[in-house]
Amino acid sequence: MSPTQNQWYETPYIYAKNYFQNYTSLTVPTGPTGEIFQDVITSDGDSDFFARRSLGAFNFQDNAGNYFLTGGAPVGVSPAGYGLVGAFRSFAGADFALAPEKLFELGANIPIQIFRSNGLLGAVAPSQNPFILMTFPGVTSAFVGYTPILFQGAKRYKGAANSTPDYKYYEKPYEYTIPFDLNWMYLSVPFTSFNVSANKTFNVPVLNYDFELWAIETDADFNNTSGAFSPLNGYAMILYDANGYKLMKDFVHYRFLSRVGGFDGTAGGPPGNTETWYPNCFPAPPVVYPKGSIIQVDIQSLMDSNTGSYGNTTIRFIGVNRIPC
Repeated sequence: MSPTQNQWYETPYIYAKNYFQNYTSLTVPTGPTGEIFQDVITSDGDSDFFARRSLGAFNFQDNAGNYFLTGGAPVGVSPAGYGLVGAFRSFAGADFALAPEKLFELGANIPIQIFRSNGLLGAVAPSQNPFILMTFPGVTSAFVGYTPILFQGAKRYKGAANSTPDYKYYEKPYEYTIPFDLNWMYLSVPFTSFNVSANKTFNVPVLNYDFELWAIETDADFNNTSGAFSPLNGYAMILYDANGYKLMKDFVHYRFLSRVGGFDGTAGGPPGNTETWYPNCFPAPPVVYPKGSIIQVDIQSLMDSNTGSYGNTTIRFIGVNRIPC
């Protein structure tokens, strides 16, 4: 029997799906209220997936067809016929750990159900907007509602992990940074055409030693001026491993990746703050970038006409160098 037949290893991964809803009136589209929108996050088809954390105003099913709810305060809506044990939840507090973890076997999609209010996915009342409402004023204004759904966890593969080096080493704290200019908006002109601006790619080479990534921190929550879940805007990102494979299926807002929600503490508070995005454990397990590889991120701007150009910002990749000894 091969020594790897009964072995397995995990890599961090986020199954994410973003909903961008376009419209040209702040009264939001005329649509059904109380409708349940059925959808799935499709499997990459390459491994089992263990979901350990979820975010969003939605319900979901596990492999056995059982329903689970995201966190947050009940909103008084419990549609019949869906086997729900309570109500759908609002965004306030809709970020919580799944314990025990939920297994989605190789090839299994993640079924989700999203509450729709007055035509808006993820809203719980006609007066409430999705996670971020982007505005682009003009003769006719353009509005874009951004609603993210995500499951953070790990992919599990058969075989032996190849991240253990064949040399003795000691670890020394180290970090890499990717500074970039967040100088473009989500939409390009003319705004009412809803043309999405191109994403941009940034990278930094890994020098001198193999690098083990333990955490991500970002610039301060620069648009958070009135507490949790006020307009955040900013950007979303996709991180790649050393082999160029995505560590998330879709773009993920920086707040749900940043370990403490803004490394200089502005409007974010210290590590251990009780706001729903603190603390983050991504990536778990850590990701190893061998010497000579690159740390690469794709950036999607979520800036609008109200926020304009933020300018220089920085993503910090915090971990350790593996120094031979």
